[in-house]
Amino acid sequence: MGSEYSATVTKNHFQADELTLSIHFQDKSKLPFETLGACNLAFTLDSQEKSVICEMTLRRRAVAGGNLLAVLSINVFDRHDKPVLGAIISENGHVLGLTGSGTFGNQGYLTLFLIAGPHAIHAITPDQQYYGDGSITLEPLGIDNLDIFATE
Repeated sequence: MGSEYSATVTKNHFQADELTLSIHFQDKSKLPFETLGACNLAFTLDSQEKSVICEMTLRRRAVAGGNLLAVLSINVFDRHDKPVLGAIISENGHVLGLTGSGTFGNQGYLTLFLIAGPHAIHAITPDQQYYGDGSITLEPLGIDNLDIFATE
């Protein structure tokens, strides 16, 4: 998950004294350095064995990469308003899937996970006699439905 670091500092010939412990975690990848967390602790060193706890909260930073996808459910119907099993779904000449190939839905149904934005979807019947088109703009993490009628 992350990195672990430990540091040990040994000071010899101390019998008793006031000590201050200061720990800083900094991001030094760019200037100015950014402090992600710090701990300052003052205590007295005496003849008793002592453990000290320096509590701190480190600021967590994350960078999200990639795209937030949207879910698009497509239903393809023929000229008789019947679901089309095996309709080829494509966009810009790239096949996205076949209706009825998933484990959920009816014969003319296909679920896709697409990058948000505008999409022009093309559907063609398995015998390639009829086709239909649909357009939709998807939002990140959105769930949308698109009905396409393959009648031309």
